[in-house]
Amino acid sequence: MSLQLLRTFEQANNGIAALVERALDAFLASLNFDRPEQVQQALFEYVPVLVAEYGDIAATVAAEWFDELRAAEGVRGSFRASLAPLTPVDQVARRLGFATRMSGPLFTGDFETLTAFLKIMTNEYVLQPGRETVMQSAHRDNAGYARIPEPGACNFCLMLASRGFVYSKESAGETKKFHGNCRCVVLPSWDETRARVEYGYDPDALYDQYRALRDAK
Repeated sequence: MSLQLLRTFEQANNGIAALVERALDAFLASLNFDRPEQVQQALFEYVPVLVAEYGDIAATVAAEWFDELRAAEGVRGSFRASLAPLTPVDQVARRLGFATRMSGPLFTGDFETLTAFLKIMTNEYVLQPGRETVMQSAHRDNAGYARIPEPGACNFCLMLASRGFVYSKESAGETKKFHGNCRCVVLPSWDETRARVEYGYDPDALYDQYRALRDAK
């Protein structure tokens, strides 16, 4: 049951990411790139709204999933996950400023690079509130959490996933960091042994994968 719930959460995040990308594609297709100043203004008006709208959905989905997983795990006591804050507007604006700078892809006509940058940025900022919701709720509920990497995960994610369960904000460190287009999932756990058995979470094996990739470079 719990493993199925984990897969459901992965699918929900992938679905949100696909909706965001589709919305961004449609918006970009409506712009006249012969007028980069107007495109720049339009991006500053549209992207923060897109990130906020779908970021709220990601956080809501994550909170509902956390509560459902907690019930499936048979955790005692009353608890409700709360939504993490959305990605700050000024943080979104700074990344947009970099993407739309005079020497950047918008004004040099490299629309492929601009589109790829915007997709990576919006993916990261939309899904982060959901990840933060799980991590913050785990801290409040005296649970641990770990990063479950997607198959073929990058070396950065494997390294963080191999660190095992995090049990306090002070020890979270880099485990809170995710990159754009990352499909890793944050898994809360109230029983580390059960998590290792039921989900196949093995930080030692993940560390071996990380070292193998690192040493192969």
